[in-house]
Amino acid sequence: ETKATLAWGQRGLVLARGPQVMAGYLRRPEATAAVLDAEGWFDTGDLGCLLPDGSLQLTGRAKDTIVLSNGENIEPGPLEDWLAASPLVEQVMLVGQDRRGLAALLVPRPGALDPSKPGLLKELQGEFNRLLAGRPGARPDERLLGLALVEPFSIENGLLTQTLKQRRDRITARDAAAIDQIYAG
Repeated sequence: ETKATLAWGQRGLVLARGPQVMAGYLRRPEATAAVLDAEGWFDTGDLGCLLPDGSLQLTGRAKDTIVLSNGENIEPGPLEDWLAASPLVEQVMLVGQDRRGLAALLVPRPGALDPSKPGLLKELQGEFNRLLAGRPGARPDERLLGLALVEPFSIENGLLTQTLKQRRDRITARDAAAIDQIYAG
C-alpha cells in the first residue's frame, strides 16, 4: 500500500518501471491512472517477493487475496491448486473475506462422490484439511471451517473468464446461500 521497497523475502505488490513498460492505454486516461502512478510505476496486480538470488517469485494476485476477520491475508490460488489435485474434485474456490476462517466451494468430479452419503461434507473437510496441513509452508489459518458442493464454474454460465480464471465475485454471489450456511454452522 505504501509502495515502499521491501526487504528480500518480504511479500508485496509487484510494480514495474522502465522503457519496456507501456506509457498507458490509448485514449483511456482513467484506466491508465489506475495502473500507472506519477513516477511511471506500473501496478501488475501481482503479489510476489524477491528471493536471495535476485529472482522474483510471484505468489498470487492482489485482487484475489482473502483477508480473514483476524487480519490474516490468505493467497487462495496456491491452496486451490493444491486441493484441485485431488481426484475427488474438478474445481475449487476458497472463500472467507472478513470471516473467521476459510471455506471451500467444491465442484465434484463426476462419479467421484455420492452427495447423499451421510457425513460426506465433514469427511471431505477432514481430508482436505489433512492435504492443506501437508503442504510445504502450511500456516495455521490455511484450514477449512467447512465446505459446500456447488454447480460447475464455466465460461457459458459467466463464472469463468475466456482464459478460464474464476470470476470470484460472481461465484460468491451465485453461491451466497451455501457460503452463509457454512459459516452459520
